[in-house]
Amino acid sequence: LRTPLARIRVALELADEQPERAHARLVGVGRDLAELERLVGDILAMVRLDSGASAPPLRLTLCAPAALVTQIEARWREVHGARALTVTVAEGLPTIACDPVLARRVVDNLLDNAAKYGRGEPVELRVGAHAGRVTFAVIDRGVGMSDEERARAFTPFWRSDQSRTRGTGGVGLGLALARQIARAHGGDVTLDSEPDRGTTATLSLPARPTDDEGASA
Repeated sequence: LRTPLARIRVALELADEQPERAHARLVGVGRDLAELERLVGDILAMVRLDSGASAPPLRLTLCAPAALVTQIEARWREVHGARALTVTVAEGLPTIACDPVLARRVVDNLLDNAAKYGRGEPVELRVGAHAGRVTFAVIDRGVGMSDEERARAFTPFWRSDQSRTRGTGGVGLGLALARQIARAHGGDVTLDSEPDRGTTATLSLPARPTDDEGASA
């Protein structure tokens, strides 16, 4: 929280003392405010999901995976512009019972990580179904992770060496929150990664049983 707040304070002080120099700084204030908003939102979401309540604060609805992907793609274009994203959605996917805002948030986070660490290479999103689950696999061919980094990747506020620069940013909450959201849905987020060979981050959510399956259960 302190880092973007400090940058905003400097910009405001310059606005009073050196208006000419302040103009360039003020351009970044919007980005800093957006960073603060995301960070506070992540912290609040983690607190709610980790509160121990018997019913997680999920607004569950039946969702078609393809409809979620359409919104995820639109957000990617808005945030990442012309950066290449290849999307593959299998046919005949079952629906999932999910909070669509939170489910998209998980995939958005995985895609943002792929964009940060993907060395400019195209990012892939593959949506399929396996063993009663719908999977959203985000694949990059970037810096990858060591076994030690992968083991700690879901620890809140932990960051790898590659994520400690202003260029990549982040405070180490994204993956921790993503896993919390997935597990609140009865799913999970997993990582498959090798140094210098990239990372596959996969969100898996339980598929809603078909009417035939429900009748036989």
